[in-house]
Amino acid sequence: MAATRTLTIPVEGLTCAGCEKEVEDRLTGIEGVEQVSADAKRQTVQVAYDLQKTRLSAIEAAIQETGFSLKRGLWQGLKRRWAHFTEENERDNLAGGNSPCCSAPKLSHRSTSK
Repeated sequence: MAATRTLTIPVEGLTCAGCEKEVEDRLTGIEGVEQVSADAKRQTVQVAYDLQKTRLSAIEAAIQETGFSLKRGLWQGLKRRWAHFTEENERDNLAGGNSPCCSAPKLSHRSTSK
């Protein structure tokens, strides 16, 4: 069962169609990446990927390996951390079984009768 997630990642340094193509080609080569669209005008990269085949951290690293930077700042940092947190929860929930929601620790179900 594929679990596709789509995110828009703010990127600094995208200035032309060549930059867009470079990022798109690099990300398309990552297993699990299903669709990529870089936009120099908006300074963003929109990516759709399979949660079970790749991670957001791998996508971000690939962007940086091409020479571009992830936008910085308090708000961008908070959004990025939230995206990583929710990605991990989605992946845990897809694993099935008795995985707790939201990375909460499992509660033990001990008998209280004596």
